[in-house]
Amino acid sequence: MRSPWSATLRRLGIDDLLRRFPNLALRPQRDGRIVIAGDLQFSVVVPKFGVIEDAFRIEIRISENFPSTLPSIFERNGRIPKSYHKMTDDSLCLGSPLGLRLKATRGKTLLAFVEACVVPYLAGYCICERTGEVPFGELAHGIPGLLEEYGRLTGATSNAACIGFIECLGQRKRVANRRTCPCGSGRRLGRCHNRRINPLRGVASRAWYRGTARQLKSSGR
Repeated sequence: MRSPWSATLRRLGIDDLLRRFPNLALRPQRDGRIVIAGDLQFSVVVPKFGVIEDAFRIEIRISENFPSTLPSIFERNGRIPKSYHKMTDDSLCLGSPLGLRLKATRGKTLLAFVEACVVPYLAGYCICERTGEVPFGELAHGIPGLLEEYGRLTGATSNAACIGFIECLGQRKRVANRRTCPCGSGRRLGRCHNRRINPLRGVASRAWYRGTARQLKSSGR
């Protein structure tokens, strides 16, 4: 009989990740946390910049309920400075929380998350380190950056509409669909932007969206 620990590792796709990046290894922790560490070696083709090959010493801290809870990624050689898109705990800022959740949900596996979020971040840093250019663009810091990204994901054309859409995602679908669409069309959401909004419902819980809406609204106070 397989142990619960083995079943968890299998569900998260840890073996697939370690086969793809053989210089990473599972590091057992006394508190039961799932940590993978080692050299992440990659080779990707970036338009305009060609082949980017490099390796970074990283640590990946994974929650058992991935993808609902996103991993925290740390670079452990001190190569990437704090000024380059890092969180206050020194983990890598890979993108907006909602954008990362969307990628994690679509990919479903830890390997897909690393390839879609971690490798592009590291390749982007390599390019910036060598050329001074940020190849994939960058969001503004803080709330302005979140409003920019969430506006793109929801189709909002104003900050107020963006916050309104996030509030709708914090409500039950049938309740939100009866609301006037935040876009300002005058129609109900269910007859307007629902096809743009509803695919985001499975990405995070209603409680997460309600908390995010409060965070975004607090910036205007």
